[in-house]
Order: sequence, then structure tokens, then C-alpha cells
Amino acid sequence: MIDSASGARSAGAEGRHSVAATTVGEFTSGPQQFVSFDEILQRTMRYNRSRSERSLRRGVRHNAKQMADGTWTWRWDPHQRAGRDFAFDALESALERFAGSVLLVRGGRSDIVTDETVAAFGHKHADFRLITIEGAGHGVKGDRPVELAQHLSEFLAQ
Repeated sequence: MIDSASGARSAGAEGRHSVAATTVGEFTSGPQQFVSFDEILQRTMRYNRSRSERSLRRGVRHNAKQMADGTWTWRWDPHQRAGRDFAFDALESALERFAGSVLLVRGGRSDIVTDETVAAFGHKHADFRLITIEGAGHGVKGDRPVELAQHLSEFLAQ
């Protein structure tokens, strides 16, 4: 599980809003159409300061599309931004039934998987290994892809 401990909520977590969640909310509630690729890239760079322009350029190419009139928009459905059911109760139940080992990865600069969340995760599923990737925020796979791949390879080899 990468910078998420879905199914293991710590006490009081329901009312807590993380910086990462707030940032994602601000980013996704912003403009949905952009005059140019450069405009959509610049907005993305403002919300992802830890990633290189090269990485973000590649990410925008995969997550955006150019419209017939030359403008750019995101590939995701803007109607899915709000009111999502993250099925935390179902995830919690599934985690309790899961018998395998879990690799729990958190970004060192992220506030999603806190020490309290890790403790709650351990109460739900004792067979886990925690890896913290320093320098990564919530977007571990984009911030530190090589380190993440190394940890995943080592875990799967065991």
C-alpha cells in the first residue's frame, strides 16, 4: 500500500484533513480547460514542487488530452471529484481477513500515513513491513520512483 493505509483509520482520523488531501482538492477543483499544454503543465508544477519538470511533463501527457479546438483538459471525469465513496468500512473488513504480508510505504514528507495510522494499521494487520521513503510526498511513485521500485522488488522477492 503506497502512502495509504486504507482500512486502518486511527482515532479521530475522520475529522482530520491532511495537507495532501487539501492540495489534491485544490488542484482538482481548479480549471478544467487550459489554453495550452504549457498552461496545464505550469499549474501542475505549482502543485508538485518536489517532482522534476520532466517527470510532470510526462505525467501531464498521460493524464491530459488536447481537444479539437487546441485547448487541453484532463482525462478524468470532473463529476467524480466530489462525493466519492472510499468504502473505508469494506476495506477495513477486507484487511482483517487478508492473510498475507503487506508492504506499507509512506512518503517522508506526506501527512497521509502518520505514526498513529501506522499503529492502527498494525492493530488490524500485524504482518506488515513499513518503509518510509525520504524526500517523497504523497505521490511516492512520482517523487521517488526508483527507490519505490527497489523496495517493491525486494519485498516481492521475499
